[in-house]
Amino acid sequence: MNNIERVRRIERANEILAELGGVDILDALEELRTIKLSQQKEAAMLSEDNGLPYSPKLKEVSAQINKILKDNDVAGLCILYTRGFGEFLNHLETRESVFRYEHLPEGLALRFKSKLEDFNGDVDAQMRATEYSVGYLRIVLDIMKIHMDMYGQVYNEVSKSMEIEHGTGILTTANPLN
Repeated sequence: MNNIERVRRIERANEILAELGGVDILDALEELRTIKLSQQKEAAMLSEDNGLPYSPKLKEVSAQINKILKDNDVAGLCILYTRGFGEFLNHLETRESVFRYEHLPEGLALRFKSKLEDFNGDVDAQMRATEYSVGYLRIVLDIMKIHMDMYGQVYNEVSKSMEIEHGTGILTTANPLN
């Protein structure tokens, strides 16, 4: 678009604003942003597994990360976000993990399972796996605590100073296992 076209568009926008009774340009821009975000969310596909709007881009990235974790037998926790959509990935069921997810009517539960028979009677292997698994949870909890405090403080400050109640974002993963 050349400068002449830009000037014409600006002039037309000013005419429209005048017709609307002198709408404040900042209010108009915020409303436009809200409308565009709403359209983006409406245009989003519905996930087959939970019926929530989702970002195909995030689903693809999440699947790639999940594959890397599984292929390398590595536990991991990951939050992805783009343009109003959030995706959560939690993979902790490695070969040595003594934790498993269980789907219950009231939601997802984390279960501990470490029977000696699961380790062919090898007490050392059982203890090692339990120590590794508990170590992973300790790291996750430590990191979450640091980030909860840090993000919470900034979220509260920005929300208050900018008068933004919740921001824009849809957590699109009902099942954190992906």
